[in-house]
Amino acid sequence: MAKTDWRKTLRALMRERGWSVHRLSKASTVPAGTIDKWLYKNAEPGIESALRVARALGVSLDELFVAGESLTANPENPQFKAAVLRVVGAALSDAVSKP
Repeated sequence: MAKTDWRKTLRALMRERGWSVHRLSKASTVPAGTIDKWLYKNAEPGIESALRVARALGVSLDELFVAGESLTANPENPQFKAAVLRVVGAALSDAVSKP
């Protein structure tokens, strides 16, 4: 399984559909400013936002975050663990920082 830059994957999926950040925001209900931060400020998505974007694009989380073999086919795969930890870590960080 090849590791990929998920931001490049997200941009490619948006380009394939002819979608702007605003269009993806509308389809996913994730604020456009949040998507901009992911794409241009290296922010990491929370699990809920990542799921909403993946669903809006019609792809799974593993298709968005990892190229190649399906993550669900091998949950012991290091890339799977890294992707889950990255997304869950961001979600926990978001939850802790909220008042």
